[in-house]
Amino acid sequence: MIVFDNRGSGKTDKPDIPYTIQLFANDTAGLMRVLDVKKAHVLGYSMGGLIAQRLALDHPEMIHGLILCSTFLAGPNMVPVSPDILKELQNIEGLTEEQIIRKNMALAYTKEYLREHQEEFDQMVAWRLRDNQPQYSYLRQLAAATNFNIEDRLKEIRNPTLILHGDLDNIVPAENARLIAKAIPQAQLIIYEGVSHHLFTARAEDLNKDVIKFLKELI
Repeated sequence: MIVFDNRGSGKTDKPDIPYTIQLFANDTAGLMRVLDVKKAHVLGYSMGGLIAQRLALDHPEMIHGLILCSTFLAGPNMVPVSPDILKELQNIEGLTEEQIIRKNMALAYTKEYLREHQEEFDQMVAWRLRDNQPQYSYLRQLAAATNFNIEDRLKEIRNPTLILHGDLDNIVPAENARLIAKAIPQAQLIIYEGVSHHLFTARAEDLNKDVIKFLKELI
C-alpha cells in the first residue's frame, strides 16, 4: 500500500503557486512511475476523490480498481455544502490554530461519534497540528477543487468503480455520490447510515470489508 501527502499538505512540498486537480493527478502518475508501479487500485478520499477521477480520465491504463470516498460531483450539478456548515467553516476570527482545527474537524463527524471517541479525536488533532497546512496552500487546494469540472466526462471512466459515502456527510452531501454513481458506467454505490464525512475512522471495519470485497472481485 502506498499513501502520500498531496502537493501543499502534510510532509510534501508546499509551493505558493496555483494548484489544479490535473496537476495533482499528474503528481500521482509521476510518483507511480518513479516507484515503478505500472498499474494499481486507486482510492481517493474527499479532494483525493477528484484527483482519482482525473487520474482515471488522463491515465486509465494506470488504474485497475477505482474507489471514491466522500467525494463530490465536479461540475454545475454538484450539491454544495449547506450555508450553515459553510458559515461554520469560515467563522475562525479570534480562534487559535488548535481551535480552528478542532472546530472544522468536528464538523466531519456526528456528535455521537465525537462523544464516544474523544481520545481518538484528540490524537487526530495532534497529528494535524504536527504537520499543519499553511493557509495559502489550503486556499490553493480549495481553489483547485472549486474550479474543477469534469461532470460531462464521467461517462468516459471505464475502470471498475466503487463509491462510498456517509448519509450524514456535512461537508459533501451524499447526493453527490448518487450523481457520480449514475454518471460512471456500472459503478457500485454504498451509502453508510449514520456516518458523516470521515468514513475511515467512523466505519473503518465496514469500509475495509467493502473495499476488500470489491478488490477481490477484480482478481
